[in-house]
Amino acid sequence: MPVPKTVILPSRDLPTDTSEESFSNLAYPMDWEGIFNYIGFPAYMKPFSGGGWKSVYQLNSMEEFLKNMPKPNNW
Repeated sequence: MPVPKTVILPSRDLPTDTSEESFSNLAYPMDWEGIFNYIGFPAYMKPFSGGGWKSVYQLNSMEEFLKNMPKPNNW
């Protein structure tokens, strides 16, 4: 079975049981263009929790992603 190209992204907001040092290996701002060039479109976003296709949504462009995603302070 083919496996789609996958990228694991950090939480939009820092989880309460972490600190700034927990994410020290990440580069901000996120390279969204590079990420979407790698995985291509349509892209599917899925939260880490939840089963099956719950809360999964399709993105058809980077512009659609940037328009609809709320921006936390650390982006």
